[in-house]
Amino acid sequence: MTGQAMSKRDGAAEHKQPQWFTGGPVLHRFLLEMTASEGALRAMATASSPPSEKDSETMLDFLSDQLVSVGYTGDWEEPNEKGRKIEALIDVFNDLIPED
Repeated sequence: MTGQAMSKRDGAAEHKQPQWFTGGPVLHRFLLEMTASEGALRAMATASSPPSEKDSETMLDFLSDQLVSVGYTGDWEEPNEKGRKIEALIDVFNDLIPED
């Protein structure tokens, strides 16, 4: 085993959380679920080195789209549970982009 694939959980391969990912294991598993069918984004989520600024921006675009799609209930006032997790992921990738 390469260290990336560790076990099967809920039908999906479990991956080791990269050191650069500051969101913790629960949030990393959520990221893996969200990017399961997104090849390049999934590779970014499991890479041992942090994503580039451009790749972080690509992930932020994806996460923003997901937040709008599934992150709110009908009233659009407060994010639902998924939305709060997506917002936390946005914070993780936002922190990877250097400030101007």
